[in-house]
Amino acid sequence: MPRRRGSLLPREVLEFTTKGRLLAAGHEIWIKKLKFFATLAVLVKVNDLLSWGAHNNWTRAKFNPKEEFGGIGGAIVRDFAEKGVKVIVLDIQEMTYETPSNVHYYKVDLRSISAVKEIAKRIPSEIGDPTVLINNAGVCGGKTILDATEVDIRLTFDVNTFAQLWLVKELLPSMIAKNHGHVVTVASVAGFTEAPQMVNYAASKAASIAFHEGVRTTLITQGFVKTALFAGFKNHSTFLLPGFQPESVAEAIVDQVLSGNAGHVVMPKTYVLLSGAGLLGRTSDIMEKWHGKQVIDPVEKQN
Repeated sequence: MPRRRGSLLPREVLEFTTKGRLLAAGHEIWIKKLKFFATLAVLVKVNDLLSWGAHNNWTRAKFNPKEEFGGIGGAIVRDFAEKGVKVIVLDIQEMTYETPSNVHYYKVDLRSISAVKEIAKRIPSEIGDPTVLINNAGVCGGKTILDATEVDIRLTFDVNTFAQLWLVKELLPSMIAKNHGHVVTVASVAGFTEAPQMVNYAASKAASIAFHEGVRTTLITQGFVKTALFAGFKNHSTFLLPGFQPESVAEAIVDQVLSGNAGHVVMPKTYVLLSGAGLLGRTSDIMEKWHGKQVIDPVEKQN
């Protein structure tokens, strides 16, 4: 609604008086502009509502912290466990930290379809049907396209992409049957753009993001995280691309799950400023001392 300078009254109220009609007259351009922005604001709200509905099937999930399933990642496990959540960790590495009784660990090679199937059959009878799956496993070899071997590349895609498919295929049916569940895909900003020695990793994350579009629950695309995986990484723009502690990313994931809403969590939001075209030329030295980190040796895997 248009208002005269210094007044909080809309035009319709002003026109009830002679003075008001005089003040409102001659401001048609401003009236049109205000109507445009008011309409735009309404459309934005409607778009937000429609986006929420599309992501959440027009329902808000309610999770009981004492009955839920967590993924892997030390900080995620700790945050969920502290909230009384029943957490199941699937990892090929042994647990390196003490956990409370509500955390259950299974050693499994997520690259193996048969191993994932076997664990998926055990979990319901031993722990209970999972209602939240957080696909957080990831490796990054830190090699160029020419230096990376076939085994290196297959390992990257097996862990970063295919393992997510195998877990979703095994755990999603029970969620659908109960009409209650949440799948979190932890991808990376690298899925939108890449840097030297990260092309294989970026390609696997881009595939992970594409897979997420088929599941359509929660997608996490975080930037540089201060872990051993990125030791030696040079960050030239700490303002636009701040580095995150793993605890910050874990907190965002846990909050999103417990909110009962699906969505896209971006850390930092300035990732939209990144452009694949030109990024490599400007940042060719950011990987100079970075060599990635493999969780396991890239040996030929089973089936």
